Amino acid sequence: MKSLLFLSAAVLFICFGHILRGLRWRLIIEEEEVNRSAQLLNALSWGYLLNLILPLKLGEFVRMYIAGKGQPIRFKATVVASVLFERMLDLIYVCVICIGLVLTWLNTQGSPIPAALLKTTYYFAFGLAALIFALVISFQISSR
Repeated sequence: MKSLLFLSAAVLFICFGHILRGLRWRLIIEEEEVNRSAQLLNALSWGYLLNLILPLKLGEFVRMYIAGKGQPIRFKATVVASVLFERMLDLIYVCVICIGLVLTWLNTQGSPIPAALLKTTYYFAFGLAALIFALVISFQISSR
């Protein structure tokens, strides 16, 4: 019985968090007074569902397509920029964690840093730089 209560609470919090992410995304990209909440929540739902199934976060492309379908090019560019911005934040979090692990390793261990940890940190730093570059380009397109 206790596990059913925890499961119900988890499902409730996941649904509530999903709605809050949709509202946050709407606040980030909303340029006009036109209400697109249902379309954005639909896009967010499909994107997250496909991210669970497909590798490499390919659901984000579906999310951008659904959110921008039937909208002007400026809005589409804003949608792309907002998704790239969210992914950039994710990469920043992971880079900070990797750098924290490297610094912790240096402070507590006398041995050299494992090659896998350094390689992972380099990959995430390169991905972050590439994402920042893509974000700058999409912001320039949306400001035209």
